[in-house]
Amino acid sequence: MPAVEGEFAFRLDEDLPPQVAAYTNAEVARAIDAVAGAIEVVGTRLAGGLAGKGRFLMTSDGGANVALITGPWKTDWRALDLRTHRVAIRINGKERGRGEGARALGDPMNVMVWLANQQSKSGRGLKVGGIISTGTCTGLDGVKPGDHVLADFGSLGCVEAKFQ
Repeated sequence: MPAVEGEFAFRLDEDLPPQVAAYTNAEVARAIDAVAGAIEVVGTRLAGGLAGKGRFLMTSDGGANVALITGPWKTDWRALDLRTHRVAIRINGKERGRGEGARALGDPMNVMVWLANQQSKSGRGLKVGGIISTGTCTGLDGVKPGDHVLADFGSLGCVEAKFQ
């Protein structure tokens, strides 16, 4: 049973390598060249779903991520307040989820800074060209074959998906 979430995606144009000091918001923001609205398709390849299967199976299943569909990339994103940026998701024309960027750890940039620091601590860092999604702003809504999904990100544009 796949489901969809409306969320932000960031694209890196600089590496954020492992370092001793924690990354700051400003350092992470400098490494980001664009932001886009995105639809994450959530699901599993495991029969019966992931409920009660444990963290290791969730990880081996790609974190329950089936796909990420991004909209147009906006390079002048720094003028946006992503915390208050509204997102709405419609399935077959009916609004199913609505929220703001603050739903993702209080601010989508908080997700980016947290991830940069987690990857730094593990010795991996983040690489140029990486695309990182920041978590749902709209909630999780189930979809089935034939459904049309439209995520509206206002000034960031819309993202659409048709399920076959």
